[in-house]
Amino acid sequence: MRLALVSRARLSATASRLAQTALSRGWDVHIVGDPATITQLGSHAGISPDVILNRVLGSEPDLTHLLLLQRQLENRGVPAVNAAGAVENAVSKARQAAIYLAHGLPHPQTCLTTPYADPKDLADLLGFPLVLKPDSGYGGAGVVKAETLAELRLLLQEKAMNGHQLLVAQRWVPEAWWSLRLVVVDGEVVATMQRRAAAGEWRSNVAQGATAVEVEPSYAEVELAVTAAATLGLDVAGIDVIRTAEGPLVLEANNSPGLIATEQATGVPVCERILAAVEKRAAVVMS
Repeated sequence: MRLALVSRARLSATASRLAQTALSRGWDVHIVGDPATITQLGSHAGISPDVILNRVLGSEPDLTHLLLLQRQLENRGVPAVNAAGAVENAVSKARQAAIYLAHGLPHPQTCLTTPYADPKDLADLLGFPLVLKPDSGYGGAGVVKAETLAELRLLLQEKAMNGHQLLVAQRWVPEAWWSLRLVVVDGEVVATMQRRAAAGEWRSNVAQGATAVEVEPSYAEVELAVTAAATLGLDVAGIDVIRTAEGPLVLEANNSPGLIATEQATGVPVCERILAAVEKRAAVVMS
């Protein structure tokens, strides 16, 4: 089996784990992510993989280049987990929100905006507290909460100074200090962990110090996670869900979820489950 792993040249811990696991299976693994690569558009030269595994993060500065490299392979009929189009859906939080709302999925009230928006207009739409996020990001980086109009004005100014162009503003969900991460592989939830924010922190990302434990999701939570992944076109996804009094809300999807914390919290060999899905996808095309 020849695997094209689409990722940055310096692999994340999860991408490295997937690559090592694939090598232990006897697969040939080629990393598609060298920023120095010159891509001849329409060319069939280069590697000839049996299948693609995408591990691109939304915060990658060379995201467009990585997805172009993947599309070159997809155009030659190479199957992918996840496809480039699905990754494009997932790396934009605004696009995710639009897709969820179009399919009637419960999701916090969301606006696409810029750092130059009138803070009073945002406050009138969403109320306080409200959350500001970069349209593309990972691990809770750059996500901030505004409690007052003065604080919102200052945060927007900081975003402008830091070069952010597109922002997602969301109505604050009080239960967001803890959340569920459901890992979906090929339309099935294979592992679920509950993440609780660290002391003094409200973001429930493991990257921000949250603790994680295994939890049994409800039928409604499983159905919501599977549907959210499907609406985005993702074969593999980490779906973040919040439990509220009105029922579960889908907060966002991660097309390249970190799996180390999930495996440690749940004991589920998620990397193996993902590679089994990759192998299955390749077998369908090769048969």
